[in-house]
Amino acid sequence: MSKLSACLLMILASAAHADTFTVRIKMKNAKGGMDLVPVGEITRTNGKVTIKGIPAPAIDAISDKFIAEWKAFKLPAKVTITENISSNTGMQPDFKDHSATFVPGDKLYTAAVIREFVTARGFEPLGMRSVKFIEYDRTAESPAGADDRASTHYNFRKGTGDLDYNDEGYDAFYIKAPLRPGTMGKPDMVLRPSVTNPKLGVAQNWDDGMQHIAIMKVFKDGHVEVEAERAHQQFVDQTFSWEQDQEVKLIVDASEWKTIKIKKQSPMLLEAFIVGTLEHGSYYDVTPVIDPARFK
Repeated sequence: MSKLSACLLMILASAAHADTFTVRIKMKNAKGGMDLVPVGEITRTNGKVTIKGIPAPAIDAISDKFIAEWKAFKLPAKVTITENISSNTGMQPDFKDHSATFVPGDKLYTAAVIREFVTARGFEPLGMRSVKFIEYDRTAESPAGADDRASTHYNFRKGTGDLDYNDEGYDAFYIKAPLRPGTMGKPDMVLRPSVTNPKLGVAQNWDDGMQHIAIMKVFKDGHVEVEAERAHQQFVDQTFSWEQDQEVKLIVDASEWKTIKIKKQSPMLLEAFIVGTLEHGSYYDVTPVIDPARFK
């Protein structure tokens, strides 16, 4: 082979070089094990990054089933909401259940129906906690100025307020479904250790194991619109910030948290986004894994 041919092959090999990362969601399967469901792919070719979503039928099926059940659901004549509310804001509050029944015509009837429909399926309606199904009065804080001052709650009653409608005339609740058991990094808040330095790892906070599957929009006239939230599109939506400065949360000796700041000019910017935002922040599984020791 001539020197010219060898040079051409080296140039072609360099031009064809690409790093490809597959982004996956951890999902408990029917046998009790854990599946890794692909939802996206990130490719870097000669410095140019391409991001695409990969449809995830296994997760989309949960969304589709939920929406189909809502469309077939007949609104009840009444619905009762029970909330466990503290009697005061002191250091030793006494919590008791308080209930209220809502019927068509009540401002919070539709929200109450949605809450019961969603929670009955083991799902969570984000945004529902701001809805005051149970109202109460409170005394002034006493003793005034004390570190442990408290106010007493009394006169518990059915909520008569309204939802927080936006300029488009609706209030939205984001529905989350459990895909896996909630976990904290093990051991001691470690998502995964470095393969080259056992004392270093990617840090992890509490992972609730939930995934957005739908948006329920409640309009002022009481009608509800439900839109599917697709896992692959959620992944794509989260990648808008990858070209900005990044932070990577590491943990040393399973105890000391360390934040590594990566500037957007860094050749490690994409790796920092994958570890700091996708893995640490959103609990995605990404392969091939990036050794956190590369950020030290």
